[in-house]
Amino acid sequence: ECLVAGTLIVTPTGEVPIEDIKIGDTLYGGMYTQHNDCNIKNPLEYKFGYYTVIALVKSKQPVKVMQIISATGITITCSLSHGIQTRERWIHAKNIKLSDEVFLCGNRKEDKYYDTVVEINYPIEQEFVYSFTVADSHTYVSNGILSHNIVDTAGTAKLPEDMPPGGGYGGTDPEGIPGLDTSD
Repeated sequence: ECLVAGTLIVTPTGEVPIEDIKIGDTLYGGMYTQHNDCNIKNPLEYKFGYYTVIALVKSKQPVKVMQIISATGITITCSLSHGIQTRERWIHAKNIKLSDEVFLCGNRKEDKYYDTVVEINYPIEQEFVYSFTVADSHTYVSNGILSHNIVDTAGTAKLPEDMPPGGGYGGTDPEGIPGLDTSD
């Protein structure tokens, strides 16, 4: 769903703090190879490239956040419902467990691999968070971890559901998500 200020997002010109991302920017992410199949077992099958930001979201108030740290030291601080690609499926950050494997992603083929979660700090505090809609792929790389965006082009939140492979996404009106501001 959302990430704290300072989270680095991969763009064609390098990593940019999430709070500096603007509508029209392009972000590195992976598009599912099959339409609406959000639980592909192997994200290496995604079509990786740069996709355009078409909407922005910032929380109206601070929300609870957590920190996930991988064996190689990759760290992400995010809202509890932030969507992260694991070896098994997309999952809400709050449901990540020690020894789960998250998909790390750079813009070179050799920079795409799984890394084991070795530390979880949950919840650590409350902070303002940011997110956006990425056209077509609905994914982006945040601090090296493949993440899922929150809002689709119709303004309906697309939050990863923790479900077995073959499941889908449940739509939620962004106005129903506490603390989120979907206005420009």
